[in-house]
Amino acid sequence: MLVVLLPALLAGPAAGGTEQERLQCLDRVRRDYGVCVREAQDRCRQDLEGRLGRCFGSPECPNACLATEKDCSKQPLLERDGCRLACQADGRVGQQGCRVEVDRDACRRTVRVKAMKCKEQCNRRAAPAIQRCRDGSSECLRACAHGE
Repeated sequence: MLVVLLPALLAGPAAGGTEQERLQCLDRVRRDYGVCVREAQDRCRQDLEGRLGRCFGSPECPNACLATEKDCSKQPLLERDGCRLACQADGRVGQQGCRVEVDRDACRRTVRVKAMKCKEQCNRRAAPAIQRCRDGSSECLRACAHGE
């Protein structure tokens, strides 16, 4: 009997739960995925910083380039993330409003598409500034390679 129940227990309350429980589970999984991606990016960034020093004989010059890029990107990333949070909040409000709609599914789809477009717009607005920071970092690293 335990063998039969084990998959249901491992799946958690969303397996066969209410729509609200399934949506909450989906939110948790997406949030956990985002954390995982950010942690992987941090690990990769640390690996990059460690390995760049070996390319140049010492880490000072390349690490200075990366630090400058990080400082340069800070404000555009904060603005992008704030914009995306506003899109997300608007999406949540929109989803709540769908509860009173006759065609809830259509309403939810419309709200999701609108939130997705909003987030894409946030990314597009921030992209040029972030790219300038990356370009500056690339130029800096090339200067390090030239011994400047």
